[in-house]
Amino acid sequence: RRCYLKGNKSPLVNQDPMKIQIVVTQKERGNASVKGVNELIQGIINPPHSGKAEIIIKVSKNESWTLRNGDKVMCVKNQYNIAKDLYDDSDSPEVCDIFNGWFGRVTSIVNGVATIFFPALNDSVMMDNSMIRKLIVLGYCSTVHKCQGSGFPVVVAAIDFFTVPTLLTK
Repeated sequence: RRCYLKGNKSPLVNQDPMKIQIVVTQKERGNASVKGVNELIQGIINPPHSGKAEIIIKVSKNESWTLRNGDKVMCVKNQYNIAKDLYDDSDSPEVCDIFNGWFGRVTSIVNGVATIFFPALNDSVMMDNSMIRKLIVLGYCSTVHKCQGSGFPVVVAAIDFFTVPTLLTK
């Protein structure tokens, strides 16, 4: 069944993004790549507006992405002993581990620091721009490989015509 993701007519509007996962076969190339679909879905589900806090994450000289309050995110690298509160100056700040493949939601952004709630941890972690750049990506869409073993009530598969020849090669 075809689903067109244009504006307010999308079936994804007003849905909980934590319960929906879009999977694609391509990470970088084509219109149905993880990057492209994540930006498209973010624009539909969590569009920018003047009252919403956001951070620009600079990945390279020519590439960046926007993280907004309310965004669904995914951790892409294990991180052990991460301080939950960046502003905790005590001798023994509370730490935790976050793991590759965990999904979370940005609950606040203040002064360039995002607080991300991870349901698997049942707690939040504060991250600055450099930590986000190393550990976090938008989580509305991911590759089939990254989603293996995860359980989602709703899964949407996105495939474009560019992908078909790639899927037929070894």
